[in-house]
Amino acid sequence: GLTLAQILGKGFMVEILVVLMVAFAYFHFDLGSAETGKDTKIDGIPFADTISMAGSSMQFSGGGTRFKFGVAKVYALALYVDTRAAASALKPYAGVKASKLQKDESFYGKIVNGRFPRSMLLTFHRTVDADAIANALRDALSKKLPAKVVSDFQAALGKVTGNSIAVGSTLSFTCAGDVLSIGTGEKAPATAKLSQKQVCPALFSVWLGKPPVSPQAKDGIAAGFSQRMYQAS
Repeated sequence: GLTLAQILGKGFMVEILVVLMVAFAYFHFDLGSAETGKDTKIDGIPFADTISMAGSSMQFSGGGTRFKFGVAKVYALALYVDTRAAASALKPYAGVKASKLQKDESFYGKIVNGRFPRSMLLTFHRTVDADAIANALRDALSKKLPAKVVSDFQAALGKVTGNSIAVGSTLSFTCAGDVLSIGTGEKAPATAKLSQKQVCPALFSVWLGKPPVSPQAKDGIAAGFSQRMYQAS
């Protein structure tokens, strides 16, 4: 998993003030404007309202921040969904209050197991060692997938990340059917692909399953969906 040194970098000191502020700002999700073309900020990191990935137009559906040790912000996470392709699976949840949706595992299950195009974008708050991220995902996926599939996933991820992931960089995980595309954000083409049954549900369950690596991000996705998706015009 990620170590404190890998996340914070050499010589970085976490001030006492940060620890105190986390109690009040452990999760900050500003839905911002739902107007097309306007960015939504998650802990200060902007995410576009819509993106184009894997040949699909996808809409922002909430997110949150991945913390380590309760104080260190690792990355901001945002879910994007092809709303047209996902309508039959997700439209029944339109209009459900966020507080209710956050407790409904069937809602998250529709996203995790969906065949429709969807993307997770991770934008990093600080430079981290690529192996630390790869190993953390490996550990999570090892509980869900055969060793060979996990190894293939790590190899595909390594083609994209190199040795380190710089502050401000974005990793994108886009699924459509059984195909996982890994890239460096919505403005860059996928640089690695993996076609393995169950790899997409296993990966998305890291953030949307039980337990999620970031409960705040999981709740934020439900809140974003409730507030923005399939709204009556």
